[in-house]
Amino acid sequence: MRYVVEQTFDAYNWQTVERKARFIGQVTRGKLNVREIDDISDNAMSFAEVKALASGDPLILDHATAMAEVQRLQRSRRAWERNQGQLRYQAQSVKASIQAAYQEIERVRNLVSTVAEFDPDAPEFHFRGVTTTDKYEASRLIRSWLEAARVNEPYVPIGSICGVNIHGKASIHPFKGSLEATLVVDNLWSSEVAATMPAMKSDPLVLIRPLVEAIAKLDEREPNLLRRIETLKLEHARALAATGEAFKGQQALTDAQAEVTRIEKLMQDRKEQQDRERYATPDIQAEPPTHAESEAALAA
Repeated sequence: MRYVVEQTFDAYNWQTVERKARFIGQVTRGKLNVREIDDISDNAMSFAEVKALASGDPLILDHATAMAEVQRLQRSRRAWERNQGQLRYQAQSVKASIQAAYQEIERVRNLVSTVAEFDPDAPEFHFRGVTTTDKYEASRLIRSWLEAARVNEPYVPIGSICGVNIHGKASIHPFKGSLEATLVVDNLWSSEVAATMPAMKSDPLVLIRPLVEAIAKLDEREPNLLRRIETLKLEHARALAATGEAFKGQQALTDAQAEVTRIEKLMQDRKEQQDRERYATPDIQAEPPTHAESEAALAA
């Protein structure tokens, strides 16, 4: 609870507190490149209202209240603008995902015919110039590739499983700091798998198992992708519909800004009137007292 005395120096004190609160709000938002603050926190506005109350001037209080409403609506509009930007980005991102899914379907169709005779129990691996049906030997060859690979390079062909190309890239795990291999079946990004070098040594088949399974279930991938595309289309439609929505508080913001302008004009008109009265020269000068009036005043 805050106490102020009307028409005292408290008004100046609270004006100082208001300026400090505005400055702190500006610093915490990181907006130091502007001369005028475009957003006022709830605390700063309450200081402005206390200052207005302490001044004993209804116009100042009305101005502080109207400014608080403008600032609130401006914050709402900025939030709406940010949301609109996010929705536009989401719509573009989803559209790109739909196109990528259609492209993946085409690649899947081409691969399905290639692996029609695929035997998941005895797949043929070809890595680093060596052909083998031993899954553990294939894992060793992948580790050998990872040790010699250049880190953070784009995906490159590293071998094949039953004639299906396997692409891979090497990187450093951001938290564990160890070498990590990321492999994908013939650029089908939904088949991407990754494992660090220690994980591959602990479980040699940690990458082989999912890769073999992905190839064995290629015929199931197209229906899954089609279902995903339908889901993405709905998401894209919702994002587009929301993008076209207008800011619901625009009229209220316009009215609030007009009210601030009206009050500021009243305040400016009053100030100009006060200035004219303060500096105006009186037309009639007061007459000096008579001798009798002076004697009476001294006697009193």
